Amino acid sequence: MKDAKTAGKRPQRKKRPSPFDGLAKSLPSLLRAFRIGLRVSRYGFDWSKPLEALQKVKEEILELEKALKAKREKEIFDEIGDLFFSLSNVSRLLGVNPEIALREANEKFIRRFELVEKGLKERGKKLGEVSLKEMDELWEKAKKERP
Repeated sequence: MKDAKTAGKRPQRKKRPSPFDGLAKSLPSLLRAFRIGLRVSRYGFDWSKPLEALQKVKEEILELEKALKAKREKEIFDEIGDLFFSLSNVSRLLGVNPEIALREANEKFIRRFELVEKGLKERGKKLGEVSLKEMDELWEKAKKERP
């Protein structure tokens, strides 16, 4: 039974030697990146505004472009990872769970692409038998129907 001094108080967390102690490796990578950013932010290692973190995303895109132009596979791989990590920090600073946002973006893409398929079927065509231009036209129509 709690005494009057501890009633209603949350138990104190043990101090961790490292911000990463107890961080589950089994988490989906995007959510893990989100939580890594959250943990180090508690120690002041963070941007003060989402726009500052977005600048980091832009920097990572430029680094990815440079690696692509140089055709350096390892750098391309690394920069894509850095880009996802940076985006997770932007989402964290905006209060958006990146795992949920990506899940919803996936579903939105599927709904729209299904409309592309339907449009092709109405024209008597199939995927793989049409140009990208024709699919893009149907895609733009699908975006208007299902924003």
